[in-house]
Amino acid sequence: MGKSNCQCLFFAFFFLLVSFRRVFCAENNTDAFGQDYMLIYPPLEDGGMYLALYTTEDLEFNVTVLILRHAKPLNDSIIVKNDTVTIYTVPSFYRAEKWSGIQHSIQVTAEKGFIMHVLLTNDEGGESFLAIPVNLFGPTYYIITDVYMPFFGIVTSTSPTNVYITIRNDAPSKFISLLDGQLVKDKAQFSLSFNSDEAIIIVNCSYAEEVGPLTGTKIETNNNIGVIIGNCITKSCQKGNCTEDPIAEMLFPADIFGTQYIVFDLHSMGADSDLVMMVPMSGTRVVYFNNTTRIEQSLPKGQTKIKVMINMMLTSDYPISIYYTITAHLDDGFNIGVAAGAILTSVEHFYHIFLFSDLSAVSKIDFSNYAVVMADLETRESLRLNNEKPNITWYEVIGSLHFQLGFISFDRGLQRLESITMSDFGVMLFGFEKDSSYIHPASYFYHKKGTGFCTLAIDDVSIDDNIDNDCDDLIDEEYADFQGNLFSFFY
Repeated sequence: MGKSNCQCLFFAFFFLLVSFRRVFCAENNTDAFGQDYMLIYPPLEDGGMYLALYTTEDLEFNVTVLILRHAKPLNDSIIVKNDTVTIYTVPSFYRAEKWSGIQHSIQVTAEKGFIMHVLLTNDEGGESFLAIPVNLFGPTYYIITDVYMPFFGIVTSTSPTNVYITIRNDAPSKFISLLDGQLVKDKAQFSLSFNSDEAIIIVNCSYAEEVGPLTGTKIETNNNIGVIIGNCITKSCQKGNCTEDPIAEMLFPADIFGTQYIVFDLHSMGADSDLVMMVPMSGTRVVYFNNTTRIEQSLPKGQTKIKVMINMMLTSDYPISIYYTITAHLDDGFNIGVAAGAILTSVEHFYHIFLFSDLSAVSKIDFSNYAVVMADLETRESLRLNNEKPNITWYEVIGSLHFQLGFISFDRGLQRLESITMSDFGVMLFGFEKDSSYIHPASYFYHKKGTGFCTLAIDDVSIDDNIDNDCDDLIDEEYADFQGNLFSFFY
């Protein structure tokens, strides 16, 4: 399903031409139709975990669900076929324990590619996230969580896996962590070692104290791993009325961060929204908008939080990750969409086909479900929803001359949104009702960087020099004088 051409992320300062700059070059491109997944059952207080599987394959095929290495091994087989949502219920026996430590590793494999959304429900609400296949695991992660009752865990696919964890500089003075429950001080660094096919909760939800967010905590390993983060409960109180809602998400590894993001405002949908920029490189320059005011900043390493007021383009000259949150909005005395969070899809990771559904198959909650569609002017005309041209009202994206965004309200059951010209666009899914909400990417294409480098040489361009001067994997197509400002490539 993946694209074969090598892509290279292009990093540049606004209005600044740099003669030589080293940037990573992509060497492993693939889409989200994976064949091998590993998960942890999040440590929720109650409720269920469900796997929603989709495929574009013409013929049906078997998917195996394995849960091994514990007292109750599981080996199930389910059938996945095109134009159908296949739901698998993970037995609650395999839910992660409240304490940190080795948990049940959930492995889902097949001989053909499929997309998998993970659906979580409990008495308080629901949550959903997109599973990342094992071949897209990475060696470096930066944790992003909300404040109340956070957790994070890892899954390993190779033995031995040595994990090095550095707590963020401004972390609380202590939080419950590690396999023996010891307290880890702020600024601490510690290491752990695990075998293959293990699932480990490193930091669990603390029901005794509010430990604060873990945002900024860095994970480094000698072998690729998967990381799941979230909050067992996010608490929202207005006028003495408190509601609770879980959050869970699989993180992108740092080597597939992006430099171009379309950020959407949900005030009209009854929700406030904020974003946290996770910046791995000190001095990274970002451009975004506060209403119509253009803001250009050089950011320190770590996290920067801003409130979303408009639909806008956000760009950076070095790859960053953006965590987008929905918070409660008071409407006639009800909390609309209590809390949800997700990693935003960058423009570099847009794709041409998306399969998705809502939570109605597994949840008693009747969500209002929406797809946020982000597309350039040409791609808009090629979009089809379930083989029909969708009725979308498009809105301006401040800071972009080409992209617009629109909202699609979708019904229950399988939805197939695609470009008939195979042009790339982005889709984020969200849903809410008075006490619960969810948000996550529908899918994405990965430009995964390797250890090779591409040398950016844009001040010394000559005709037929047989050099990829601007690091876009195209030879001798650059302007000799490099006309136009650099951010025009982003838009």
